Amino acid sequence: MMKTMIMKYNYYFLFLYISFFPSPSKAQVTDVQRALFEMEDFISTYSDRDVDVEDQLERISNQKKMRFQPPFSINIMSEADLLSLNLLNENQIAAFLKYRKQIGSFTSLYGIQAVPLWDSLTISRLIPFLILDKNSLTLPDKNETWLFKNRWESVIRISPVYEKKGTDWPGSNQYLGLNFRYSPIDRLKMGVSIEKDPGETLFKQGKPEFLSWFLSFQSKIKGGPQIFLGDYKTSWGQGLLNASYGSFKSIQTTDISRNPLQLSAHKSFAENGFYRGMIFTFPVAKKLTWIPMISFRNRDASFTKDSIPFVSQFILSGYHRTNSERLNQRFAQVFHIGNRMQWQREAVILGFNAIYQLIKPGQSKADDLYNQFYYSGENYTGLSVDYHYTLSGWHLSGEIAYSKAVASIVQLQHSMDKKLDVAILGRYYPKKYQGILAQAWGENSVNRNEQGVYMGIIYQLSQHWKCAIYHDIYMHPWVRYQINSPTKGTEQRGRIAYDKRKGMKFYFEWHSKKEEETTSTSPGVHFYVRNHYRIHLEIPYKEILWRLRFDLGQNQIEEKKLSGYAIWAEGWFKQISHSFTFSARIGLYNTPDYEVRFYHFEQQVTGVYGLKPYYGKGRFIHLLGKINIGKTLKWEIMVRKKWGLDKSITLTNQLKLG
Repeated sequence: MMKTMIMKYNYYFLFLYISFFPSPSKAQVTDVQRALFEMEDFISTYSDRDVDVEDQLERISNQKKMRFQPPFSINIMSEADLLSLNLLNENQIAAFLKYRKQIGSFTSLYGIQAVPLWDSLTISRLIPFLILDKNSLTLPDKNETWLFKNRWESVIRISPVYEKKGTDWPGSNQYLGLNFRYSPIDRLKMGVSIEKDPGETLFKQGKPEFLSWFLSFQSKIKGGPQIFLGDYKTSWGQGLLNASYGSFKSIQTTDISRNPLQLSAHKSFAENGFYRGMIFTFPVAKKLTWIPMISFRNRDASFTKDSIPFVSQFILSGYHRTNSERLNQRFAQVFHIGNRMQWQREAVILGFNAIYQLIKPGQSKADDLYNQFYYSGENYTGLSVDYHYTLSGWHLSGEIAYSKAVASIVQLQHSMDKKLDVAILGRYYPKKYQGILAQAWGENSVNRNEQGVYMGIIYQLSQHWKCAIYHDIYMHPWVRYQINSPTKGTEQRGRIAYDKRKGMKFYFEWHSKKEEETTSTSPGVHFYVRNHYRIHLEIPYKEILWRLRFDLGQNQIEEKKLSGYAIWAEGWFKQISHSFTFSARIGLYNTPDYEVRFYHFEQQVTGVYGLKPYYGKGRFIHLLGKINIGKTLKWEIMVRKKWGLDKSITLTNQLKLG
């Protein structure tokens, strides 16, 4: 009791000190932090899908840098090329063209630093799309040497959990994560992650509870080989056959297609959603690249207890605390082998994909009607073809896949003029299609039993005002889990936003979803309706960036109507001293229950965001501080305290060395 009171007073006095004794520094929130705010919009705040937010943000950031078109040469790129990147305004494009005409041509890629109106954030976003000439290397031309200093980083993350320890938990109720990264040169990277969840032991029979490692190497020659060993993630085409990454609707309403080949090391503490083995890219001809992969993992799975056991479903929680959880630990042996052949010529990309999976023991589903077309057995094979074509502001992409049935997805994107962008997406996933490794665009977590058409637009009303809207119509022709009838639905989301560079930011947003459902208590089909409204405001002032958000939600389930609200205010304090930054958020929420819930992003010590649902009635405070101790050691601490029905306190520490 005394310890709890002391902690409360410490947080209270710390908040008062920060509020009333700020540093005289006039600096605002950094460009990196502002970029993180913008990244929130890429992940739907209205979806309760279990996603690895840290990994998704990294993937999306990389995808934005890897557009479908090849890099542009800064000495020959046109005004249309600059517009197609959607990263520059008209004044910045005019300034670049005028400056290039004055100097004749650039002799170094770093010469763009002198372009008027191009700040450091703009340049950092553009660099991945630019080369000096078509024969340039993928990296700036430097003399590479093996550097053993300032090329490594280690992280220790500790999260005390203030909850009662389970009676059969073998370990402490504390989270612990260890992360080690080393990169002697830019093209060679390696890392190791060790983690234990609350209730687990760090080591089991002499081995870490969870151990992940990777090693990646990329050739210096543009388009040359690259290899990933250990744990890696990959996505081919539009994700209809093989994908480690999920797709979701966002307020970036015209950003609907994937990069045809996504490949990265698995760096987060997530215990699922990755392959373990080897994958590499190898140019077999001038325009042809071969991407083979192989993977073998023991995965957690629940199983039938018959004389011949079968996997009933894979378990994604990653918890190994109780006897039953430990019984399911690494029960299934899963082997993958796959091949992708990618042909690319200027603005055209074609991919031919094949994937094979072997599960020991085999997988089986219950005899329920909705399970009738789900995958079962030991062996799985899938094939697909994907295509990507870009021409004068038009972009066409899609994928056709086969496994027991043919499924397809097609996307068309077009910049009609400088103010209007349009995107259309159609998908057809029949009930018999078995894309067990798929994570393509769709309503379901599995790409089957779904048909739909999506349309999104972005219209630049004026220099500072912009409107974005999408509308999605879909149907499920076959029964689903707890839905005993074919159903259909519609979804719409829109935003009207005001954004002044380094100034105030404001938007009003609405989200509406209407979907048919069935229940065991009520005969026939009825509609589930959900409406959500949001007002968001950001005001930069001296050394503080103020953020304010208000959410209003309304649900209707048959004749039952529910409503609730949530509000929070946040202050980002930049450079309280030369070595300390701080942010604080306070808020409250009032909803009937989980049926009316709000998802809020909160910055974590990882430097990105975590997605937290709020429902019931309560209030909360969220604090995050970062301290630089010398040149190599950084300490970050995050505290979240909730009062109300769901009382909780979370304290996370992270030490970064390197």
